[in-house]
Amino acid sequence: MTQQLPHFNATTMAGIGTIIDTMLQQRMAAFQITYDEKKRIPDTAKLIAELLHGASDPHFHAIAHYQINSIVYTTKTLLTLEITYLEDLTQLNYVKQKTQQIITQITTPSMHLHQKIMAIHDWITTNVQYDQSLKRRTAFDGLHYKSTVCSGYASLFWHLCNAAAIPCRVVTGIGKFEAHAWNMVQLDNYWYHIDSTWSTVEDQHTPFSVYRFYLLNDKELQHTHKITQLPGQKPFPHSHMQYREHLHQLGRALPRLRNTIQQIQQKTGLAYLEPEYTVVGIAQLHKRIVLACQKRQSRVLFGYRGAETSAKHDLRDVLESLKAQKIYNFSLKAMMYPMPHGFTDDTVLMDVQITYT
Repeated sequence: MTQQLPHFNATTMAGIGTIIDTMLQQRMAAFQITYDEKKRIPDTAKLIAELLHGASDPHFHAIAHYQINSIVYTTKTLLTLEITYLEDLTQLNYVKQKTQQIITQITTPSMHLHQKIMAIHDWITTNVQYDQSLKRRTAFDGLHYKSTVCSGYASLFWHLCNAAAIPCRVVTGIGKFEAHAWNMVQLDNYWYHIDSTWSTVEDQHTPFSVYRFYLLNDKELQHTHKITQLPGQKPFPHSHMQYREHLHQLGRALPRLRNTIQQIQQKTGLAYLEPEYTVVGIAQLHKRIVLACQKRQSRVLFGYRGAETSAKHDLRDVLESLKAQKIYNFSLKAMMYPMPHGFTDDTVLMDVQITYT
């Protein structure tokens, strides 16, 4: 006896989309929809593809492949969908339960939203590794095996945000010339891009590399990423605010949060874009190195306003000047890095290490 498939009725194309969305969330492998036509479907395959694209994040991304069969009658169309998932219902329920437990462990009700986002980002980048075999692709893989690819990172990030009641989207597009997935999150009234995959695989020897792709706006993101808007997909929100300026606004509006904001700036490296951590010109560079020597500091980190070639030239001149004065006995090693957050073309991060003799 043939097993009867779950069957639903729809009178609008939007109604078909609602049914499909619900079935994806329940990981239903096969189901039927009778569409009572007031408007004939011109292209069934195109319509279903668009309705799948428009399903709730991140459930569309759990589809491995699907098949559509349609039978057209005089006044109705019978649609049969068969879907194979990368992540089944049991695994999805595990993800929901586990992410709720994680949020309970890493956040508290008193934490500010900015701190919760950072806690989610830090948990993922600390506990999940990129799957070089490219076989593990889901949030379940990221939690159970501690390994997944970008789609799994983005899905896991979404589930953690969902457990923390933080608005989040899964974004797909191109990153470094290949298919890629990341997230957008809403903080206060602003949306930002956040790429936990690249935060994990970035060069860990570079200071603050884990926050290189943390809360970027559209302009900052476009240096390395390009969004692909799929037909039928809900449009992605625009992101125009720089996170650095957002923190400034928050500090001015809520002075009680200034300590929290300073901690975020220090941890992400955003502090090194602030005037007190920025050096402009050779005179200020000389002063900063001398001050470090007077304090017997073994390391000094600051933003240098200018191109890397200019920074190297000025540092060499300062070092030769100090050696000629014979005031301090030391050897100096300096490394130049991109600024730790976003993409700042006119400033480099200078990491100066001093050994005294």
